[in-house]
Amino acid sequence: MSLSFWSISSGVMRWSCPSACSFTCSRDCAARGSGNVKRAARRPRMENGRCLKEFLLPFCSEVVNCGLGIMRIAIVSDIHGNLPAFEAVLKNIDTSAVDVIYCLGDTVGYGPYPDECVTLVRERCAVTLKGNHDSGLLLETPLEDFNMYGMKAILWSRKEVSAGNQAFLRDLPFTAVQHECTFAHASPHLPDTWRYVLTLRAAQENFGAFTTDVCFIGHTHVPVIIGEDGSINRMKNKGRYIINVGSVGQPRDHNPDAAFGIFDTGSKFYQLVRVPYDIQKSMQAIRSAGLPEFLAHRLSLGI
Repeated sequence: MSLSFWSISSGVMRWSCPSACSFTCSRDCAARGSGNVKRAARRPRMENGRCLKEFLLPFCSEVVNCGLGIMRIAIVSDIHGNLPAFEAVLKNIDTSAVDVIYCLGDTVGYGPYPDECVTLVRERCAVTLKGNHDSGLLLETPLEDFNMYGMKAILWSRKEVSAGNQAFLRDLPFTAVQHECTFAHASPHLPDTWRYVLTLRAAQENFGAFTTDVCFIGHTHVPVIIGEDGSINRMKNKGRYIINVGSVGQPRDHNPDAAFGIFDTGSKFYQLVRVPYDIQKSMQAIRSAGLPEFLAHRLSLGI
């Protein structure tokens, strides 16, 4: 497991990275710069149209005690029927002094355990939102909106998810506001249109759609922190931020470990947590279900 966290230094919250990091730190932390890792000598210039995937969060960091807050919320997203990944995340959460778990949607899709994951979400998550794959399974979002892998997985999942769990997914909201935070699957602006927040320009369009200081999203499967001031992976004591917590079941930031976030509403500390899991078990289950091979292969690469 690795944990990325924010600490206050001279009024700016920055990454901290241990000297004993693995090889991924020397390569990725230096290249990716800002955030919880010490920045490279020259910070890359941000352009409004540049894809936020260029500024991925680092793979490694040290564990810290963030202290007690009003509420410690674990935020999971994009589980995508990957039960081994979700179970590993829940095991980590159970040892992390978390008060409550929120799920930002896409519990189903792509993975081989959609019904089991929905059941577990119902048992463990205090707040659950609807994602585009959840909506697709219910045929609320046209199947033509998905790529061929997503479409095949949805059609297969429709046969696997129980009527009761489908009814649960049908009643889910698109957004929630709790503990002075906003939560959405894809974006707070037009949340049922499933727009991607992949550029600074797209992020700026969304800051006007919520009034809280922080909005948590998923959907892109890439963890990132975007400031209203245009900053990437840097949090000041005061400011407004869109925080993508990454994906539990299908990370796409070239790190195959499951991702989720923990937010302390008292201290305002945010932690990105990475958890290894039995990827081979998930890959074999995808193959046994007859789902596309690419859905298995990508898990080992984090793409």
